[in-house]
Amino acid sequence: MIKKMTVVNLLNSIINNTQPKEIMIKDFDGNYESEKFYWNDECRQYLNIRCETAGIGISEKTVNNLFVEYKVSVLTNKEKQYLSNIIKPFRNKIIAIIKLPTGSDKEYIEMVFKDYDSSISFIDLPPFDENTLYIGMEESHRYSLEELEL
Repeated sequence: MIKKMTVVNLLNSIINNTQPKEIMIKDFDGNYESEKFYWNDECRQYLNIRCETAGIGISEKTVNNLFVEYKVSVLTNKEKQYLSNIIKPFRNKIIAIIKLPTGSDKEYIEMVFKDYDSSISFIDLPPFDENTLYIGMEESHRYSLEELEL
């Protein structure tokens, strides 16, 4: 999933050590798009593939016109592994995976797939406490396997 943040938010995330590992800098007018920069823990800065610093001439006007685009993994590695194992027998039939509320401080994962006769079927996983699992998933959003990196 691709997310956006302002340059100021990026600087704050670096201060708080929560910076994205890979970023691309763009402007709102669509006139500028940087190459990808990768966070280097050793020197605590963003570098491109050639290990050059992500230096930008920044004026107040420039900063207000730029945003940072970064990729976020929706699922944790453990969640990916769990769902991958569950869907393995019918992976090619999955249409969507959705996080839904139960109505009582619980949530559950629903898998939507096409059955052999082209009818739609559902598999619901056991419920879990709200905001404890699959935190990166938006509620009621239909995710493809590609979006979830499964």
